[in-house]
Amino acid sequence: MKSTKTKEPKIVWHYTKMSVLEKIFPPKENNKYKKGEITLRFTNDRFLKDPSECLILKEFFKTNRNSILKNLSEDLQKKIDGKPLRDKLSNSFFSYVFSTTHLKDSFAFWNKEYAGWNGFAIGIKRTSIPSYNSMFINNVNYVNPYLEIKPFADLITKTAKYLKISSELYDNIKNWGTEDKRVFFSENISILDILLSFFSNMYKHKSWEYEKEARITTLESNLQPLETEFCDDKVREVGYKTFNKNIVSSIMLGPDCNEEEVKVVKNYLKSNGYDNIPVEKSHAFDSVNIR
Repeated sequence: MKSTKTKEPKIVWHYTKMSVLEKIFPPKENNKYKKGEITLRFTNDRFLKDPSECLILKEFFKTNRNSILKNLSEDLQKKIDGKPLRDKLSNSFFSYVFSTTHLKDSFAFWNKEYAGWNGFAIGIKRTSIPSYNSMFINNVNYVNPYLEIKPFADLITKTAKYLKISSELYDNIKNWGTEDKRVFFSENISILDILLSFFSNMYKHKSWEYEKEARITTLESNLQPLETEFCDDKVREVGYKTFNKNIVSSIMLGPDCNEEEVKVVKNYLKSNGYDNIPVEKSHAFDSVNIR
């Protein structure tokens, strides 16, 4: 029987407002400009839109703990066995995320809650994102956190993999500077604490499955500077990281934009050193009479 596994897309998309374009692609006169590099903003996962999503992994682990541990080595099982799943920690060990989706030119993301009809989407080459213990890109797991799953199901083995990475991060803390290390071990940080701190944002309730989200996740140590933002009725903590412009496959302007705006964006990119990035207009609404 042929596998029904979906082929992973090579390009993921980040939808946002048009005002953000100059922040991702700063102009030459901006003090954040770095030739040949773009800037992506990562959000502290305590400030994500859905406050319940970071609770999903905790409940999923509680429901499937025994099955997950069966996928680990005996040594790692002993390190975790009996350790409690604590509530929110008082230290600053949190992860930061940059959200993307598999969906290209999507009705869902052109709405006003995301990019808006006159926003834009940036295509990112998935394989161009650096991958190591403290930064990676992964698909969000959409789960019913209270459903018990068979011991070697894909999501169980994936969660076990995250536990192994958490164990490696735990060991790496021992090599940190004295002050940083003292902060963490003064609270008796466990491998499970790191799992929940770093990987909770990779689990969301199944009701969000239509988003087909993939997230780039990293630690505070990879970001600078950190800033607090106040906008509308929200507050959030964000950090910035630069990437080579070559991670961008193309840019798509929203369905309410016109060809003249496409031309303007192309000229802006070229004049500021972001050449060879294709720019096109959305065709999501071409065959739909919505006016």
